[in-house]
Amino acid sequence: MTKDRKIKVLTFILFFGLLKGLVFISLVPVWQAPDEPAYYQEIEVVAMEHKIPGINNPKFIDHPPLYYMAATPFYLVGSFWGEAASVYAIRVFGILLLIGIGLISYLIAKELFPESEFIQLMTPALILLNPQLTFINGSVNSDSLLNFFFALFFWQGTRLVKKGIDVKSVIFMTLVIFGGLYTKERFLIATYVLGLLLLLLTIRFVWRRFDLSLVSIVRKIRVIDVFVFLASFFLIFSNLDLISREQARVIHISYDSSFGNYLFRQFWGYFGWLNIPMSQREYELINWLPILASVGIMVGFLKLISVPKYIFSKDNKAFSIVIDNKKRLVSSDHLIIYIFFVSSIILSLIAVSQYELYGAGSQGRYLFIIIIPFFIFISIGLNNLAEAGNKRLFTFIFIGLFIINFVALFNYIVPFYY
Repeated sequence: MTKDRKIKVLTFILFFGLLKGLVFISLVPVWQAPDEPAYYQEIEVVAMEHKIPGINNPKFIDHPPLYYMAATPFYLVGSFWGEAASVYAIRVFGILLLIGIGLISYLIAKELFPESEFIQLMTPALILLNPQLTFINGSVNSDSLLNFFFALFFWQGTRLVKKGIDVKSVIFMTLVIFGGLYTKERFLIATYVLGLLLLLLTIRFVWRRFDLSLVSIVRKIRVIDVFVFLASFFLIFSNLDLISREQARVIHISYDSSFGNYLFRQFWGYFGWLNIPMSQREYELINWLPILASVGIMVGFLKLISVPKYIFSKDNKAFSIVIDNKKRLVSSDHLIIYIFFVSSIILSLIAVSQYELYGAGSQGRYLFIIIIPFFIFISIGLNNLAEAGNKRLFTFIFIGLFIINFVALFNYIVPFYY
């Protein structure tokens, strides 16, 4: 694929995501999205009373104030045409943030896989074709800005690993951290992951500074072990929704009470006031994504164990693996970034499970903060299948998810409201 064609495909994906988002927000009536009235009221306080919730106005202290402040210009523009117009204007703000997330995911994938157009384009496509993410971002809800700051966090974290630490990167990451923390408390997860990332970068610096032997380390922690871990992770996630209602009756498992299944459904589509699920048919079709990605990860794993031949660079900064008579470079950058992504996913899953454990209530949308690393791993697995000869896989997945979005909108969202 030429560079011009890739840019055209990316532009189409982003434009489609924008158009889809505008359709979603126009068909959902005012005040009929989760927590929308409460968030709108706090934005109104900032705009009309010039008071920051939780700082010089103690009336509203549910969350930090940055989202309310950032949404205020959209509120003011929309308010010229009335209250309803101001709600739709703030929703547009959320959709613009969603398009930003899609673009950032492309930049991260390009940074990691400069030679794989499939991964670069599949990652934003999966994000923008998630109907639940569009539904949440297309409402008056601070999750939209939180998800955007997490996207910036993953992008800057990736650049810290690939480009190194300098004054600009430190300033940018500091702004992202403070921005995220002043948006929602859940961004605390990023501070723990950042600490791990800085530790890994310090270890790499010491490793290179004192010319430690990469050979001795790889003998203990091989790259194939990382693939085993990732494959196991995807296999576990893909099985969250594999048990059908009929199978559940046979083996005496309550399908609807499954915590993993509940998160899976809400991650992809639970509309209205988070009380309108899609049918089991749609979830089973969507579940083929992690299943296929698991197969793709295993394909990559089998290639590694079939030809376990390592070639080390002179400076010990990277090593290559010979696969199918082709030398493929595996740098420490990728290994650190994979750990960075996986740790973010694990910590987010732990946080969500803790919400459920202590009665706070968990929702699949809480996992949107790690949607970029999750879909990058999905894209890696799917790319392995595409390299194996499934050249039209991107088209099939795009069309399939487009149909899922169409069904979600006109079979579930519109009938619920109208």
